[in-house]
Amino acid sequence: MKITDILFPPKCLLCGKVTHGEYLCPDCERKYRDMCGERCRACGMTQSDCRCNRIRNTDTAVHVFEYESAISKRLIYSLKHKNSRRLREFLAKECKNALFSAITDIGGFSECVLTYVPRSKKSVNKYGFDQSKELCRMISRLAEIPALKMFAHDGGTQSQKSLTLEERFENAGKSYSALKNVNAPYKVIIIDDVTTTGSTLSACAGLARKMGAEYVAALTVAATL
Repeated sequence: MKITDILFPPKCLLCGKVTHGEYLCPDCERKYRDMCGERCRACGMTQSDCRCNRIRNTDTAVHVFEYESAISKRLIYSLKHKNSRRLREFLAKECKNALFSAITDIGGFSECVLTYVPRSKKSVNKYGFDQSKELCRMISRLAEIPALKMFAHDGGTQSQKSLTLEERFENAGKSYSALKNVNAPYKVIIIDDVTTTGSTLSACAGLARKMGAEYVAALTVAATL
């Protein structure tokens, strides 16, 4: 056992109980796995096997769990607002597993890079980190797929929360731009924490295609189905 584990014993990411090094305590692990095993109401598949893609400009979309339950919303809130490396490690492993479950749909990972939806500078300054960037780095290492920064968040647009669906797509299109002198390979997998309307990922996927990508997939921790 590490000295740090004695001084600062690992705690369950959901309930805060001290664990033996596990990310979740047994009770929360069971609840979490039950959530991930829930069937999609549209296709009947489990969450990581669901391919109900509603994101424009993408060929497929992969997620770990549905963004609906109290557990899922707690995890995403913590991912966005708490600079917890341990939480990111846990979710990166879950994303890697979901990604590998989709390897047949994607057609393998050759000529492929991982990239991410960048957080606004305002949010990075406020919280001190970019959750999707850090997730991308970890998933890249775990999956042994190279990562490439492709997009910039230009800022100066409205908050998505107060907008209608079409307004969100228009707003997202103004929020992101392609980095200069960056060419996309044949396949690009775009990582983000959560997708609800899909407007943000759609905007970035469209940019990836303009940068040369022929196949674009989205990989998120959570998704609204």
